[in-house]
Amino acid sequence: MTDPQPLEHPPGVRRTGRGLPGALRDQQGPPVRPDERARDLGAWWATAALVLVGLGIVLAGHLRAGGMVVTAGLGLGAVLRALLPPELAGGLVVRSLPFDLVAWTLAAAGVLAGVLLVRV
Repeated sequence: MTDPQPLEHPPGVRRTGRGLPGALRDQQGPPVRPDERARDLGAWWATAALVLVGLGIVLAGHLRAGGMVVTAGLGLGAVLRALLPPELAGGLVVRSLPFDLVAWTLAAAGVLAGVLLVRV
């Protein structure tokens, strides 16, 4: 059995997979600068900052308070995803709006339940 020949791609072409339908094969896109990638995350930064602050509080030994801040951050993600258009929501957009709202809400509810059920 012979090894398959590697596919040659011109610079700037992203490889997305073999054997996929035409719309999902190699795509040519404009080069993206790192600052544009950061800007594309949009409102995700607010959510991420709040979650990181909460994790810092947890690491400082205040489980309940930190968990509440993490819950608030995830809840903020749900609210921002619901209110902002996809261009501004950025990294909060994963799938469809209903899926994202359910995912963010379940994540917040899960953390909140864990914080309330753990005895400290």
